[in-house]
Amino acid sequence: LRAAVAAATSALPQDVRERLGSVSAGSVDSISFLLDGGTTIFWGGAEQSAEKASVIEVLLARGGDYTTYDVSAPSRPAAS
Repeated sequence: LRAAVAAATSALPQDVRERLGSVSAGSVDSISFLLDGGTTIFWGGAEQSAEKASVIEVLLARGGDYTTYDVSAPSRPAAS
């Protein structure tokens, strides 16, 4: 579990890592990040972390009134 969390965390874009408040992981497939300001990123597992990092960078740059992002399936991200 620690290895999966470390891999996912290290894949985060630098500006996102700098805003990281906490990490939670119920299992290797359910990693979530809570950013300062209350934004939650559901990462899922550590696989495809490079793709997930690219997707979350684009989603966060777009802005909007979203507080939750799901990049667990990077080809089908969601925001709410």
